[in-house]
Amino acid sequence: MSPFLSGMDTARRPTGPWLALVVVVLLMLLVGGAGGLTANLLLTGSTAPEGTLRGQVAMLLGGFAPVALALWLWIRFKEGRPLASVGFGTPPRRALGGMLAALLAFTAIVLVTVLSGQMAFGGQPRWSLLPGVLIALAAYAIQASTEELLCRGFLLQALTRRWGVLAAVLTQAALFAALHTGNVGGLQVLAVLNLVLYGLFTAGWAIAEGGLWGVCGFHLMWNWVQGNVFGASVSGTSVQTALLSLHAGEPSLLNGAAFGLEASVLTTVALALGCALVFAPARRAIRG
Repeated sequence: MSPFLSGMDTARRPTGPWLALVVVVLLMLLVGGAGGLTANLLLTGSTAPEGTLRGQVAMLLGGFAPVALALWLWIRFKEGRPLASVGFGTPPRRALGGMLAALLAFTAIVLVTVLSGQMAFGGQPRWSLLPGVLIALAAYAIQASTEELLCRGFLLQALTRRWGVLAAVLTQAALFAALHTGNVGGLQVLAVLNLVLYGLFTAGWAIAEGGLWGVCGFHLMWNWVQGNVFGASVSGTSVQTALLSLHAGEPSLLNGAAFGLEASVLTTVALALGCALVFAPARRAIRG
């Protein structure tokens, strides 16, 4: 088995699968929830999330930086192993490949929806917002890396050690989707399906790569380009600080309705193709 998947074996006090599941849920719901609310109150004066740049930064930094710190403390002092063993032993430049892949994939999805008349751009690019757009990019780096560290790193390794790779991959993908269902207006079937596919795709990529840099880059660019570049909703959350303004027409399977393009059938196809591309090299990595 690859060193990445067996990373939990390097711990002096390994975390078991059930405890790992509890840790991930508590960190996201309690630590992340409290951090996000506190940051939102300090930066916006409200506890309700909003689509302004301040609201974005509050949600992304306040909601995820404390989670990353708490998980690092758990890995370092409870488990007694370095953070690199969770998936950061590969070259950081692999994040650039992930970013490029996400940029190309999401741009293709947007082009199809625009050319089919399901969505349209409004107005001219708002270059005056570029500084804020770049601030959001840095904030998304924290959010995306934290989620990958939690699900495709820590949790995947803990589950694999006792339950095997297949059960670990399926379980982390299901939990990843469940943790995002609070964003899914009306629990759209395609939105949930795409969240599960995303968890499967990124798990396969991480296993094939032997680390997390690629999926961290993909996750970062996927969220940032759809919200702060194209101006589309990100998992059902509107974004105001965007270079472009992408508007949906009548709700449809192509534009994803209120949840945005992450609930589009085009995203389903893109993620399914991504799974097909990464699963073969992932199987080879598992076999060693």
